[in-house]
Amino acid sequence: FYRGTHADYNRKGIANVLAVTEAEAMAALRTYLVPLFMAGTSTTVAAVPPNKLQKVAEYFREVESEASDAATAIKAVPEAELGGLFPLLGIELDPEDAEDDEEEDEEEDKYDDDE
Repeated sequence: FYRGTHADYNRKGIANVLAVTEAEAMAALRTYLVPLFMAGTSTTVAAVPPNKLQKVAEYFREVESEASDAATAIKAVPEAELGGLFPLLGIELDPEDAEDDEEEDEEEDKYDDDE
């Protein structure tokens, strides 16, 4: 039990949860959960290795084109340009880091090709 609560706090809480009707639960889902997945009220972000960026962006564009209610814009942003998207956060990426990442990605690609 929680400090400062009555001894029957958990019992009352469970009783309150069990008292929720199906209609109330569905109304709550429509109000709070469904908007999380609607294009007009949500944003989806996928962080992928730079060498996979275009392939992943193409996949999402394909999925979007098949969806009848799609109203999104797929934007593939290279790592070196991410800082420009978040200027208020003060994020600055060092161009040398991006070059190092590209070299690492090329090494990974060699191993991917072998598989």
